[in-house]
Amino acid sequence: MASAALVPALVAACGAPVDPYEGAVTKGQLVGHWKGDCGGTIEVAEDGTFRFDEFAYELIDGKDFRRLSGGGRWALSEDLDGREELELVHKRTHYPVEFIRDGDGLGLRYIINVDHEKDCVFSKKPTR
Repeated sequence: MASAALVPALVAACGAPVDPYEGAVTKGQLVGHWKGDCGGTIEVAEDGTFRFDEFAYELIDGKDFRRLSGGGRWALSEDLDGREELELVHKRTHYPVEFIRDGDGLGLRYIINVDHEKDCVFSKKPTR
Protein backbone atom coordinates (compact mmCIF):
# COMPACT_ATOMS: atom_id res chain seq x y z
CA MET A 1 0.00 0.00 0.00
CA ALA A 2 1.52 3.32 -1.13
CA SER A 3 1.38 6.30 1.13
CA ALA A 4 0.70 9.82 -0.09
CA ALA A 5 3.87 10.82 1.78
CA LEU A 6 5.89 8.52 -0.50
CA VAL A 7 4.47 10.14 -3.62
CA PRO A 8 5.94 13.67 -3.85
CA ALA A 9 3.69 14.73 -6.72
CA LEU A 10 1.09 13.14 -8.92
CA VAL A 11 1.16 14.00 -12.59
CA ALA A 12 -2.11 15.59 -13.57
CA ALA A 13 -3.79 14.17 -16.61
CA CYS A 14 -3.17 17.54 -18.26
CA GLY A 15 0.57 17.01 -17.71
CA ALA A 16 1.21 19.50 -14.89
CA PRO A 17 2.32 18.11 -11.55
CA VAL A 18 -0.36 17.93 -8.87
CA ASP A 19 0.50 17.61 -5.20
CA PRO A 20 -1.52 14.99 -3.35
CA TYR A 21 -3.42 16.22 -0.31
CA GLU A 22 -1.75 14.89 2.81
CA GLY A 23 -3.69 14.09 5.93
CA ALA A 24 -7.19 12.89 6.66
CA VAL A 25 -10.08 14.62 4.90
CA THR A 26 -13.09 15.51 7.03
CA LYS A 27 -16.74 15.81 6.12
CA GLY A 28 -16.53 19.50 6.99
CA GLN A 29 -13.84 20.03 4.36
CA LEU A 30 -15.96 18.36 1.67
CA VAL A 31 -19.36 19.90 2.35
CA GLY A 32 -19.99 22.88 0.10
CA HIS A 33 -19.85 24.12 -3.47
CA TRP A 34 -16.98 23.05 -5.75
CA LYS A 35 -16.29 24.63 -9.17
CA GLY A 36 -14.27 22.79 -11.79
CA ASP A 37 -11.82 24.25 -14.29
CA CYS A 38 -13.77 22.29 -16.93
CA GLY A 39 -16.97 24.28 -16.23
CA GLY A 40 -18.81 21.78 -14.01
CA THR A 41 -19.83 22.09 -10.38
CA ILE A 42 -20.34 19.68 -7.48
CA GLU A 43 -22.45 20.50 -4.41
CA VAL A 44 -21.55 18.16 -1.53
CA ALA A 45 -24.17 17.99 1.27
CA GLU A 46 -23.59 17.00 4.88
CA ASP A 47 -26.25 14.25 4.67
CA GLY A 48 -24.15 12.16 2.24
CA THR A 49 -25.83 13.37 -0.95
CA PHE A 50 -24.40 15.46 -3.77
CA ARG A 51 -25.53 17.25 -6.89
CA PHE A 52 -23.40 17.92 -9.93
CA ASP A 53 -24.12 20.17 -12.88
CA GLU A 54 -22.34 19.97 -16.25
CA PHE A 55 -19.93 17.38 -14.77
CA ALA A 56 -17.50 16.35 -17.54
CA TYR A 57 -17.28 12.56 -17.28
CA GLU A 58 -16.26 11.30 -20.73
CA LEU A 59 -14.11 12.55 -23.59
CA ILE A 60 -15.58 12.64 -27.11
CA ASP A 61 -13.29 12.81 -30.16
CA GLY A 62 -10.32 13.83 -28.01
CA LYS A 63 -11.61 17.36 -27.35
CA ASP A 64 -15.27 17.62 -26.28
CA PHE A 65 -16.91 16.19 -23.16
CA ARG A 66 -20.08 14.32 -22.36
CA ARG A 67 -21.57 16.02 -19.32
CA LEU A 68 -23.94 15.00 -16.54
CA SER A 69 -26.29 16.87 -14.27
CA GLY A 70 -28.03 15.13 -11.41
CA GLY A 71 -27.37 13.81 -7.98
CA GLY A 72 -26.62 10.82 -5.86
CA ARG A 73 -24.71 9.67 -2.79
CA TRP A 74 -21.13 10.32 -1.79
CA ALA A 75 -18.72 8.52 0.53
CA LEU A 76 -15.09 8.54 1.53
CA SER A 77 -13.26 5.49 0.18
CA GLU A 78 -9.75 4.35 -0.80
CA ASP A 79 -8.24 3.90 -4.23
CA LEU A 80 -6.24 0.81 -5.19
CA ASP A 81 -3.08 2.34 -3.69
CA GLY A 82 -4.78 2.98 -0.35
CA ARG A 83 -5.14 6.76 -0.83
CA GLU A 84 -8.34 8.30 0.44
CA GLU A 85 -10.74 9.58 -2.23
CA LEU A 86 -14.25 10.92 -2.68
CA GLU A 87 -16.59 8.44 -4.35
CA LEU A 88 -19.61 9.90 -6.12
CA VAL A 89 -22.36 7.40 -7.03
CA HIS A 90 -24.90 8.53 -9.62
CA LYS A 91 -27.40 6.02 -11.04
CA ARG A 92 -25.20 3.02 -10.08
CA THR A 93 -22.11 4.54 -11.72
CA HIS A 94 -19.13 5.34 -9.49
CA TYR A 95 -17.00 8.42 -10.13
CA PRO A 96 -13.75 8.36 -8.07
CA VAL A 97 -12.43 11.84 -7.25
CA GLU A 98 -8.88 12.34 -5.96
CA PHE A 99 -7.87 14.69 -3.16
CA ILE A 100 -5.16 17.14 -4.20
CA ARG A 101 -3.56 20.24 -2.73
CA ASP A 102 -5.23 23.47 -3.90
CA GLY A 103 -3.08 26.33 -2.67
CA ASP A 104 -2.94 25.77 1.08
CA GLY A 105 -6.09 23.67 1.20
CA LEU A 106 -8.01 20.79 -0.32
CA GLY A 107 -8.82 20.42 -4.01
CA LEU A 108 -10.58 17.69 -5.98
CA ARG A 109 -9.54 16.10 -9.28
CA TYR A 110 -11.58 13.84 -11.53
CA ILE A 111 -9.59 12.09 -14.27
CA ILE A 112 -11.79 12.12 -17.36
CA ASN A 113 -9.42 10.29 -19.72
CA VAL A 114 -5.87 9.19 -18.92
CA ASP A 115 -4.93 8.32 -22.51
CA HIS A 116 -5.81 11.82 -23.76
CA GLU A 117 -4.52 13.54 -20.60
CA LYS A 118 -7.84 15.15 -19.62
CA ASP A 119 -8.92 15.91 -16.07
CA CYS A 120 -11.03 18.40 -14.17
CA VAL A 121 -9.75 20.13 -11.03
CA PHE A 122 -12.33 21.47 -8.57
CA SER A 123 -11.80 24.26 -6.04
CA LYS A 124 -14.14 24.96 -3.14
CA LYS A 125 -16.09 28.18 -3.49
CA PRO A 126 -17.68 30.09 -0.63
CA THR A 127 -21.47 29.92 -0.50
CA ARG A 128 -23.36 33.15 -0.98
